[in-house]
Amino acid sequence: MATELRRDLQQNLDDYFSIAIDATHDRRNAYVFQFNPLGTQFDGLITEEKRAEEQDFDPGWDGV
Repeated sequence: MATELRRDLQQNLDDYFSIAIDATHDRRNAYVFQFNPLGTQFDGLITEEKRAEEQDFDPGWDGV
């Protein structure tokens, strides 16, 4: 079930598939990709640098 069609909005009310890729295998930084059944995308970047601000996820990053 999915209702959201706008990119980069939380899909908490939809069914979705999410994957995090730790490309450097440092267990501190990762790329996050999320898709719902309608193909709507949500992506972001997890960085340890933001951890001091109590928010380690940057939804402003867009994968191309």
